[in-house]
Amino acid sequence: MKKVLLFLLTSFMLTACVEVLNPETTTSEDITALSIPDHFNYTTTRDFQVDVKVLDNGGKGLTRVPMQYGFRTEEGFLNLGTFQTNNNGEAKLINSLPDYIDSLVIRTAYIGLPQETIVAIKAGNNQVTIGGNNLTAIRSRVTSSASASRTANGKFTFMATFDAQGVPNNLEPVNTYIPQDLLDLVNNSLPERRPVPQFNPEYIAENINADTRFQETADVWITFVHEGAGWRNALGYYTYDLNNPPTSINDIKVT
Repeated sequence: MKKVLLFLLTSFMLTACVEVLNPETTTSEDITALSIPDHFNYTTTRDFQVDVKVLDNGGKGLTRVPMQYGFRTEEGFLNLGTFQTNNNGEAKLINSLPDYIDSLVIRTAYIGLPQETIVAIKAGNNQVTIGGNNLTAIRSRVTSSASASRTANGKFTFMATFDAQGVPNNLEPVNTYIPQDLLDLVNNSLPERRPVPQFNPEYIAENINADTRFQETADVWITFVHEGAGWRNALGYYTYDLNNPPTSINDIKVT
């Protein structure tokens, strides 16, 4: 009895397979019968060129700036290569990408420039300018004017009001020009992703005098160059009599 049932089951399975594979039941057309337009493009990649121009906030080319470029995938950033600007602050990228990718990401860790710039690309020539007058090298005048201050929790005195991003409202209307030699000095001394306590502890050693000393009343100007931290930074200061310096935190008074 078992042999008969097994034979019937095997016969049923073979019959089902024959019916599925029967060519008389298919409806596909021969590929030669397909009508394909003459202008149809069979390519799946796109050749492109991107002319990159990197400028300081005065419109002058930044030379020898290291950068990398690529595009984002579901797994993250795919690096296609690295490059460096020439003596005119320019570079040329030539590559080929899958046709569905319509933008590139240009990255740099150079302080004074945006860390990422997204570039829309199309077949052929493309241009992008990074930096220039859009850079935010801004200057604020530090003043003790009581009319521009307010107190928070009785601990700090703010020199001006500020917007939702924390940008003070007492900034100068014209940005300060930051030349490349100063940007290079900052980049070499305080490179991104290299914490000072670990890589340059001598900058904050106890024997380093970080105070700015004035012999008479003076104006102090502060220039914001760059910020790359995940958290917004804040800047504060306190004053004291040179002849009677504070010896503890409790000696520092809010004025």
